Amino acid sequence: AVFGKGHVVLIVLQGPEVSFPASQGLSTALLESIQQHQPEHLFLDCSEVRKLDSLSLGALIKCHIAISNEGGKMTVCGLHSDMQAALGVKSLDRVLELTDQPGKQAIARWQAESN
Repeated sequence: AVFGKGHVVLIVLQGPEVSFPASQGLSTALLESIQQHQPEHLFLDCSEVRKLDSLSLGALIKCHIAISNEGGKMTVCGLHSDMQAALGVKSLDRVLELTDQPGKQAIARWQAESN
């Protein structure tokens, strides 16, 4: 599900696992959302997700690069502690902005810090 307001887009991933074949479409969907909405900040809410496969992680990196090239930012939010730890092991926490806050809370915090 995609929700956009102003320069902020929230994408909510649904389901406990994003793996093949769903992971193949994830990159396309994320990149299309960036192109369509041109957000200043993209929030990807993974509150319902417990596992991402390697193709899904690649999609997150592609999305991060695409939005960074347009001058925007991306936050992967709603991460459970085990997912955050797995991303840290792969050093993706150095590349991606991560938070355990669900999407709407992460957006509210970002907006408060931006003012």
